[in-house]
Amino acid sequence: MRLDDAYITYRYAQNLATGHGFAFNPGDHILGTTSPGHALLGAVVYASSGGTRSPGGMAAIGCGERTVTRLGRRKKAA
Repeated sequence: MRLDDAYITYRYAQNLATGHGFAFNPGDHILGTTSPGHALLGAVVYASSGGTRSPGGMAAIGCGERTVTRLGRRKKAA
């Protein structure tokens, strides 16, 4: 399910931002996210907001990033 993927990415970001490393569970350092770039971006947002960002807020940032990327591609194609 796509909802599981978003939650997994959020947990990776949360753990990275709180100093537990790039892992779903602290201590288990295996790559299990399909979008490590979004997890890194989420970690920056989570850390800079003082840990108050919810998964919904982080998803909104991801959607905004995707919109900007797609608009940039359309502009290049035109």
